[in-house]
Amino acid sequence: MRKLLASLAITMGAVGTAHAQADLQADADAAAGRELAQTCAACHGQQGISAVGTFPNLAGQQMSYLAKQIMDIRDGNRVVPQMAGLVDNFSDQDAWDAAAHFAGQDANLGQTSDEDAELRARG
Repeated sequence: MRKLLASLAITMGAVGTAHAQADLQADADAAAGRELAQTCAACHGQQGISAVGTFPNLAGQQMSYLAKQIMDIRDGNRVVPQMAGLVDNFSDQDAWDAAAHFAGQDANLGQTSDEDAELRARG
């Protein structure tokens, strides 16, 4: 009986957390996220497309993925020394807002030169 009650409590807690995250995602404000993302532009580019291969492109990424990464870095679940202190004060809503901003940007699709016609044809 204890195991049943414990598993029920864990399930209810997980469902409650999922609902809270879904509410934050639904309320995500890309305009507010644009303001929060000004610091991010130094490494990830103004539009979320990094000029340096060391830093990932954020533009066009899935909002839930980006928000999770921001919160994981903030909470110490993902260690990224280059981001130390940058998202420490982000609330969950801030993470969703910044994620909404970058998710709404056009993804970097890469490019080839005119000499690579065969490569472009293969996709």
